[in-house]
Amino acid sequence: MDIGCHLPNQGPLATGEALVRFAREAEQRGVASLWVSDHVIFPRTATGSYPGGRFPHPPDKPYLEPVTVLAAAAVSTTKARLGASVFILGHRHPVVMAKMLTSIDALSNGRLICGVGVGWWKEELEILGVPFHARGRHGDEILRAFKALWTEDNPRFDGEFFRFRDLGFAPKPVQKPHPPIWVGGDSPGAFRRVVTLGDGWHATSKDPAQLREGLGRLGAVADKHNRDMKTIDISVRYSLPDTLIRAPAGDRRARRLQAPRPEPRHDRLPPRRPRPDARSPRPGHRHDPPGRGEGLGRGQVLNYDISGPPDDSARGGNVVIQDLTPFRRSGASPFRRRGAWSG
Repeated sequence: MDIGCHLPNQGPLATGEALVRFAREAEQRGVASLWVSDHVIFPRTATGSYPGGRFPHPPDKPYLEPVTVLAAAAVSTTKARLGASVFILGHRHPVVMAKMLTSIDALSNGRLICGVGVGWWKEELEILGVPFHARGRHGDEILRAFKALWTEDNPRFDGEFFRFRDLGFAPKPVQKPHPPIWVGGDSPGAFRRVVTLGDGWHATSKDPAQLREGLGRLGAVADKHNRDMKTIDISVRYSLPDTLIRAPAGDRRARRLQAPRPEPRHDRLPPRRPRPDARSPRPGHRHDPPGRGEGLGRGQVLNYDISGPPDDSARGGNVVIQDLTPFRRSGASPFRRRGAWSG
């Protein structure tokens, strides 16, 4: 089981020294992937509801811009995958965002995972110029614009919100046909977006029963659109209590059950089988980063946010592996039928 964690881009650790040191130390300790969440500003009011419960950041908390953070991590590391949980579609113009993302893929030699969502915070989106009640259509259009820019020799696009033509766009992404796109959310629109425009589903704060239910709904949408579920990566963002990470071995399960639920962190459990369109080996194809022959699609990756040093990240991942071992052996895991457990 591979282990990943959130990069320190906020609060007192929102410095270049902390970010670079954390990323390098985490990679040296075998942390397989490094993650950011996406906010540009924090409005002082919120009419919506944060998907993970209470929003964890006060308005004046230092918070480094996430695309910039991933770019810094790209040139500070050589093996760890780099992902977003998730980039909010509409926070940045699609042509600019597509160029920033393909630049990260180039700087990292093909290690980017492009997590995306349409957002929940009305005030934040409206400040950044997104039509809140049309954010679904707006986001779909941005993903189509990304793909045109990433894959076409002479990209052109004529949509409801964005139009462009007669332009050159290079470099193209290292990963072919483009970096994997994981779509967040569990609304009907999000599931349709996963099936028609995405490579994976990035769920939030789901326990096993909720994940089973969500997978059932996603499967129904996939059937409707004739999409094979085996081609869809499954990922889960969930909470990992600091009390569990530091608890003695005998107390870990009790503390996990008793501890108050903290803010969401990141857990990825992707399918073992490769996507036929983007992960099967073929000339000119690159999905796996250097030194990772099987790639992340062949095992499990736990991705979670932790404020301590990389040693705590590895320790927390080991705790989770131990707690999940009975599911792996009994076949009780909701992921087993999807090939998520490598056994």
